[in-house]
Amino acid sequence: MSTTTYTPREFAVSILHHDGKNRDLLTDSEKASCRLLADGFGDLRDRWAACDTNDDQTREQLLDMVWDWSHVRDSSELAFDAMQAYALQRMGMADSVRGMIRTEGS
Repeated sequence: MSTTTYTPREFAVSILHHDGKNRDLLTDSEKASCRLLADGFGDLRDRWAACDTNDDQTREQLLDMVWDWSHVRDSSELAFDAMQAYALQRMGMADSVRGMIRTEGS
């Protein structure tokens, strides 16, 4: 079993990009939660939480923003740190990936 070392940015790309090396390690729901931590279009978490559940147009616009790659790509380093921490926490439950991935600082 080989290990790969990633920066937080590289790790997020490997998990969240459509052809990322580790794209299958999170569920779509987990990826959406991870993408909400991105800040390329600003912090969308508060807007998502405040959105009226009956306002389908606004929710759809926010979903489009969450799944737009540039929202992840243009994120701050702080957001990449948060995405990496979330993904590692979720993956910590999966024995099959333990030991395969090393991130800077771990």
